[in-house]
Amino acid sequence: MLIGDLLWSAEAPANQRSIVVPKALLVESLNQLLDPVKVRRRRQRQQVAERERRMNQSGLVASKGQVLRQECVQKFNRGADWSGLGHDWVLSGRFTRKVLDRTIEDIGTMFITNGVAQEQYQIGNPGFGTAVTDFQSLVGVPTAKAIRNYTAFEVRLDKRLSRNWYTNLSYTRSRLFGNYSGLASSDETGRAAPNTNRYFDKPWITSDAHGYLSNGFLPTDRPNTFKAFGSYRFNYGLFGKKIETEIGASQYIYQGTPLSTTVNVEIFSDNGTATENDDLDNFVPIFPNGRGDLGRTPTYTQTDGLFSQRFRINERVSLRFQFNVLNLFNQDAVIDRSTAYIRTSSSTAGVSQEYNQPADTAFYEGATFGAAIQNFIKNPGDWKAHIASGSALKNPFYNLPITWQTQRSARFSIGVQF
Repeated sequence: MLIGDLLWSAEAPANQRSIVVPKALLVESLNQLLDPVKVRRRRQRQQVAERERRMNQSGLVASKGQVLRQECVQKFNRGADWSGLGHDWVLSGRFTRKVLDRTIEDIGTMFITNGVAQEQYQIGNPGFGTAVTDFQSLVGVPTAKAIRNYTAFEVRLDKRLSRNWYTNLSYTRSRLFGNYSGLASSDETGRAAPNTNRYFDKPWITSDAHGYLSNGFLPTDRPNTFKAFGSYRFNYGLFGKKIETEIGASQYIYQGTPLSTTVNVEIFSDNGTATENDDLDNFVPIFPNGRGDLGRTPTYTQTDGLFSQRFRINERVSLRFQFNVLNLFNQDAVIDRSTAYIRTSSSTAGVSQEYNQPADTAFYEGATFGAAIQNFIKNPGDWKAHIASGSALKNPFYNLPITWQTQRSARFSIGVQF
């Protein structure tokens, strides 16, 4: 029975209570229960809670009971197609946004263990949990949050295969910003060490030499890219056989990628004892001037060609010859320059050796390890003045080209199609 703002009012037997529920309250409760978005979010929260419970049972827990959380990325995509240009043409637009909420990575610092200074690492979520609390208490610097934000808008024009030809044109405007490039580290020229790269190996590795976090455009950022593909097919007969010849080409135009100076910063603290074993001392490569201080590599352009010949032996079998040429005009764009300010101490000269095995470091010290880190982070100045050798060990290849576009290559193939 509906009475006023009550959904129902039932007269109960003498031995039972009456049920009186306000209509507005019940409708709101039903909406919350049936709303698909809220139902999905409630189910996701339940799933996360269940995963955390299982992780606790399996021992995947950081120090002080901090649960190791899985990597989380937010993604947003929207696109639209328009075929008003003609029956065979489609104009498309797409917007993409990806934001890294958290990742899993090894996080390191220095400890005294049994009277000996050692590196120690934990697998955790940079910027969360013990990566903040433990490191804040130990050295006064919490581990920075992993950041990788990608935003892009693509415009694409497609002409479907008809009347013997097709084409595809696309332009993308994008931005890749942060301090974490992913499971393969482009900061280390593509080092493939998932979840154990250099990103957070020491508390000061995410800082530059001017008191700021070294967040910026990541090494694979290309703000403007253009791609074009197209081909034409010729159909004719010869000696009573059907023959198909296809000629195609592709064109790539990419804006260059950012380059950043690297130098190894050494943090040192003397505990005042006669032995050096318990002196905390270590170095890691950083970007002293922030990311992108050396500008970008030149624009990358490349043209590829395709020639294909197909002979129909019968209605069901064809013989196909194909010839591909990559970098048809043998262009030689610079795709990388040496960014290490100090040369390597290794007998083998290479990007990895320059990055991890320097002949000298920028040296910062303090009464404690934490004080030495603070001396580097909170007292910015001329980092070159902290290099004992000055410019004597400067890398002779610094900011000079070391990698070029792959030279022209060709491939020939023969196949049978059924």
